[in-house]
Amino acid sequence: MGLGAMVQSVDIDGQLVTNDFNNFGAPQTFAGGYFAQPTNIGTHTRSVFAAVPELNLTLGYQITPRISVFAGYTFMYASNVLRAPAQVNRTVNPFGAPAFTDDPPRPRIGPAGAVVQVQLIGFLGPGPSTSVSRSASRAISDRLSRLRASEGEHS
Repeated sequence: MGLGAMVQSVDIDGQLVTNDFNNFGAPQTFAGGYFAQPTNIGTHTRSVFAAVPELNLTLGYQITPRISVFAGYTFMYASNVLRAPAQVNRTVNPFGAPAFTDDPPRPRIGPAGAVVQVQLIGFLGPGPSTSVSRSASRAISDRLSRLRASEGEHS
């Protein structure tokens, strides 16, 4: 089990490129968009405590004294993980972004709207595994036994 700090980072950026505000002249670029607004644009980083336990299940079968096959499955869980879809705050102030106001940015009217939302979830990462093992230990053990037996006969 792993215990320690989970460094979380959310990067929010966006822009609106349009020529709607200048009678369809040259395109203009404005900071923000529908979900990326001045209230949440930027890099937001923090560290939280997390646990990462792991469980391995493996079965083996000895085909011959020297060859074995194995199949297994690994489960790994990480707590306090940021997943991109969960970080999108869908609360939007339509008066705060040019995508809604049909005007270049102007002073905000009403509540702030989109703010950084950090939603933590757990992540389960499963994975299968297979292997084939060839062991010489049985053959070596047999040879040593025969060698000892032959030495005993010659003494």
